[in-house]
Amino acid sequence: RLRVWLEQGDAAEFEALYKLFITGDDTLRKAMVPKAVDAADPSLKDFCAETGGLLLEIAARQRLYTAASHAACYLRVGKWLAADWRIAKARLGVVDYDDMIAAAQRLLQAPGAAEWVRFKLDQRIDHVLVDEAQDTNARQWQIVEALTKEFFDGEGARETQRTLFVVGDYKQAIFSFQGSDPRIYRDQRQVFEQWADDGRELWRNVDLATNFRSVPAVLEVVDAVADTLGHGVLDGSGVVKPHVPHRADAAGAVTLWPVVTAAGPDDAEDDSCGEPVRAPKAEILLAHQVAATIARWLDPADPLMLPARGRAVRPQDVLVLVRSRSAFSGALVAALHANLVPVAGVDRLKLTDPLAVADLLALARFALQPGDDLTLAALLVSPFLGLDHKTLFVLADDRPGTLWDRVLNSTDARVITAKTWLLQVLGFADFAAPYEFFERILSDRDLGGRRKLLARLGEEARDAIDAVLDQALAFEAANAPSLQGFLAWVEADDIEIKRDPDAPLDAVRLMTVHGAKGLQAPVVIMADATKRRKPEGDAPVLMQFDNGPELPVFLNNRKGLSGPLAEQIESDDQDAEREHCRLLYVALTRAEDLLFIGGALGGKATEAPDGSWYAIVQSAMESLDAEPVEAPDWTNGALKYATGAPEPRSDGDVQLVHADAWALPGWATSMPADEARPPRPLSPSAIAADDVSAPPSGPAAKAAARRGAALHALFERLPDVAPGKRRHVGEAWCRMSVPELDAAALVGVVLGILDDPGFAAVFAAGALVEAPVAAVVGNIVVAGKVDRLLVTDDTVMVVDFKTGRRVPAAADAVEPYYLRQMAAYVAALERVFPDRAVTAALLYTEGPRLIELPDALMRLHRPKDDLSLNPGDGAPISPE
Repeated sequence: RLRVWLEQGDAAEFEALYKLFITGDDTLRKAMVPKAVDAADPSLKDFCAETGGLLLEIAARQRLYTAASHAACYLRVGKWLAADWRIAKARLGVVDYDDMIAAAQRLLQAPGAAEWVRFKLDQRIDHVLVDEAQDTNARQWQIVEALTKEFFDGEGARETQRTLFVVGDYKQAIFSFQGSDPRIYRDQRQVFEQWADDGRELWRNVDLATNFRSVPAVLEVVDAVADTLGHGVLDGSGVVKPHVPHRADAAGAVTLWPVVTAAGPDDAEDDSCGEPVRAPKAEILLAHQVAATIARWLDPADPLMLPARGRAVRPQDVLVLVRSRSAFSGALVAALHANLVPVAGVDRLKLTDPLAVADLLALARFALQPGDDLTLAALLVSPFLGLDHKTLFVLADDRPGTLWDRVLNSTDARVITAKTWLLQVLGFADFAAPYEFFERILSDRDLGGRRKLLARLGEEARDAIDAVLDQALAFEAANAPSLQGFLAWVEADDIEIKRDPDAPLDAVRLMTVHGAKGLQAPVVIMADATKRRKPEGDAPVLMQFDNGPELPVFLNNRKGLSGPLAEQIESDDQDAEREHCRLLYVALTRAEDLLFIGGALGGKATEAPDGSWYAIVQSAMESLDAEPVEAPDWTNGALKYATGAPEPRSDGDVQLVHADAWALPGWATSMPADEARPPRPLSPSAIAADDVSAPPSGPAAKAAARRGAALHALFERLPDVAPGKRRHVGEAWCRMSVPELDAAALVGVVLGILDDPGFAAVFAAGALVEAPVAAVVGNIVVAGKVDRLLVTDDTVMVVDFKTGRRVPAAADAVEPYYLRQMAAYVAALERVFPDRAVTAALLYTEGPRLIELPDALMRLHRPKDDLSLNPGDGAPISPE
């Protein structure tokens, strides 16, 4: 009866009864019934226990129903989103990385053509190498199986030794979010080993225990960490084998810095105004402590020595590792800049996050829409203009129009200065491409944008500023260079900037452990090792139902669940803890010579939490009898484990840098001198246009110009056409391009000249058509195009077509402007071809008639600035 009432009764009554019997930890309350009552009626205790058990059973079932209902809603939404995503990809004709894997898997395994595909590939593939095998997921392994299955089926048609070479490290499997699982790697090895045994093929398990990167001190600490974690945490098959250092005699050390605590409240900055959340106080103190330590290492007066190399540490030797990109990363970059330490910034940067980028984009929005009050308000208090919030309130309060109107009419001296600055920006915004717009704001002496941003936001803003300029160039390379388009592009794509970790750069690197996979450095700092493993939070639980595909189960609350779901959550939590430890292994083994571990603690904590990297390494180092040492610039002493004798110091490698070397040279902060204006180019074509004097003005002039342009176009095209096809091609072109003109008449004029043997030299094979000519003639730059240019080993002949109705009787009767035009061409060609004779001629289409222009006539009409120069002088520019 009690069960029936509890299951069918009122929900509020059930909740009240549950709180009466059950504690917040889901256990039966011990002091629920007074002892006197219990003694008077012994059965009451059994009744309470049975009631509590029923309540827990029903509550657990209710939680499962709630979890199932919640997950079903997410799955329905997810199903719709997945369908829309597939449609969007099909519409755009794109595939993502998972699509490529699935397509390759279908190609090699789907019934039908897969056998033929594998057969064709099998004839071409003899050796397969799988690198980073521990990060290969199940579907990728199926592709490898399909490609290599024939390797293990005995003798083939070809007598070739075929091999499968797999390289992986169980301890470095850290990409579960990409679908990898080190247990799949372990099981896959057993599959291939069984195939080899069945096919009587040679199989070798090669243990690569020798480490060529790290010194013994680092590797001994790593081995001690593995022992501290216990069996099966870093290796799926048992205890991790000790590392064998290749650099057996190299000196090195592992140092555990004291944890940094906050002297006072350690809360993050309030985010109610939309500002980025600041790092907690303790992390800010840690950032400045680490930056000051690195700066001391790089001090030429007393640098940190690399004991195994006998030289001082350099900025590029230092690699700082963090668990994730957070506010601490930005605080550390800022602290390094403040200590004048060259730093490459974080390895990845979301373009729209930094304040410097927000200010630049706000300025672009204002340039496009000055009437946007919110954008202008943010801009007025930005580093560009520097007004305070009180002044802004006076401007904005009770305004009849826009905020920009108030700025324009204000009599406040500070607002007038801001108005002048903004008007200067608006003066060129409409005519500038995105890169030119931002570069002018940042570099102009009067605007001083870069200087203002760095003064307010610090040196760390340089990375963000350069990223905006780089993206502006990238946008202009692929799109029309408009400011509005650039803003839409940046806001729509959520651009993330990724640095090349292997790029040569004399600066300290800051990276996540995931990003540093495969990299190494002489000095490695694990800066935030006191952080606990991040809880799964809203991450879904992947579960398999009835041997079907895995489905994500989204939970609103993980507390109090039971059954298979609780078991899966527990299993996922254990897997995440093991990956947390493998990530620690990857971080430790990035160090070549020196390894430093530190961290910050919030609140009143004084010791690193259990399970944190700091606590694990501390326990391992204590087992190695590490020695307490002094830690300059740190509040307490450090723990250090060192091995080997340091190499003799090589003074030749120590570079003493003067303190002023960090300051920019004077030329970098001053504007360059005004560039000398080059000579204005002279275009011979502009000296005299065709048919200047022949046709009258008005419609007749336009018709004549159209006829002349059509004749020039036909002379350009028809000489290369076979003689028998010229008329057909010419008339077809005229009907399409100049339908208002008489096609037959135009083509007849051109063919009459092309077929005349007297003009054969002008249209000889190899003559250049519409050839560009440019050269410096004295103090004049001559640039233009000639209708026909004939270049031989000894002579150069330039010919220009004239389509006017009036044909001169002789060369001395040619209009003077035509003579000046041709003389300019001749003068330019004499600079280009100083060792050849240059002649000129005019071909009049009416007549037709070719008039050669004597050299004396050409010298008489040469450009005036060149009258005193010899033909061989000047700096030629080749027409090619």
